[in-house]
Amino acid sequence: MPVFVVPATSLAKSILGDRARMKHAMVEAIRTTVKLHGPRIAQAYVSSETPPPVDRGTYRRSFKVQDITDGVVIYNFAPHAGVIERGRRPGRMPPIDVIQAWVRRKHIGATFTGPVQRSVSVRSKLGGRKKSVGGRKGAIEAQQRNIAFRIARKIGARGLPAHHILDRTVETLTPIVEKKIAEELGRV
Repeated sequence: MPVFVVPATSLAKSILGDRARMKHAMVEAIRTTVKLHGPRIAQAYVSSETPPPVDRGTYRRSFKVQDITDGVVIYNFAPHAGVIERGRRPGRMPPIDVIQAWVRRKHIGATFTGPVQRSVSVRSKLGGRKKSVGGRKGAIEAQQRNIAFRIARKIGARGLPAHHILDRTVETLTPIVEKKIAEELGRV
């Protein structure tokens, strides 16, 4: 009867070699799948049934995937990504200047129908000093600042809802990644 003897050291090397190949295949499957589908799925959630407000599309364009040693990280580097992802608790008012710039870009309050004074005092962005702007332009600017103040006050009182875009992206990506890992492990 033929006997086949396998020394324990060579068996351990074989198992560890297979384990390293399997780990490498899993990491590559995760990397390729997330790089291919991750940002697209996240952007789809931004445009979903309950989308966060879109101003200039900075949040939507800011999804990135970065390699790490055991996989990848998907993240958003927009300055306001944390507020969109996790929301904002009620409390203090946010800065009015950012909201006022948004009001101007959206042309909210850009039509002024009331009587116009000769000059209106408006706070400038630099140092909060008042400057005098006359005519219809000054009245529109004062109206837009008033609108921005009211929005900021409401955000301070109510907070902002969380949209959990990255959480939903990970939930959607998980079965896709698991399927790809199973395919890669079948090849090893």
